[in-house]
Amino acid sequence: MVAAIVAVSLLDAAGQTETHRRMDRVNQGPDQVAVKGYDPVGYHEGWAQKGKPQFVQAYKGVRYQFSSEDHLRMFRDDPERYEPACGGWCATAMLEGKKVDINPKRFRKIGGKIYLFSGGFLGDALKTWDRLAEDEGEQALAERADARWRRILNQ
Repeated sequence: MVAAIVAVSLLDAAGQTETHRRMDRVNQGPDQVAVKGYDPVGYHEGWAQKGKPQFVQAYKGVRYQFSSEDHLRMFRDDPERYEPACGGWCATAMLEGKKVDINPKRFRKIGGKIYLFSGGFLGDALKTWDRLAEDEGEQALAERADARWRRILNQ
């Protein structure tokens, strides 16, 4: 009985550690909302739309906003599917293991996951991604960015 309680306590502590690590590493604004408050489900439907504060859901310590109750429900049913790749950081920068903020209107769906990109005054990371993909292939780039993100997440 005591061994079971200790095992559960260790699992809880490990889960809390993972949650805290994710919270520290996922791209969140000062309001503690990921993806700059944009609806992660909407990206899968092909559009970028700001979520509404009345539709908020946390997943492993990270808060997301949604544009509708339907999108909130869809996320609750399958958060792994809708959570952005690379912790919501720019996928092009992640190829080098760098956490660079995003323009939430710059995204691409690759292999069922959403990859976000920086873009604006300093350049367009999505265009850079596209140039790299001509040589390496988009799926290979996504896999490389994902591997770098996993290393950052597990540090």
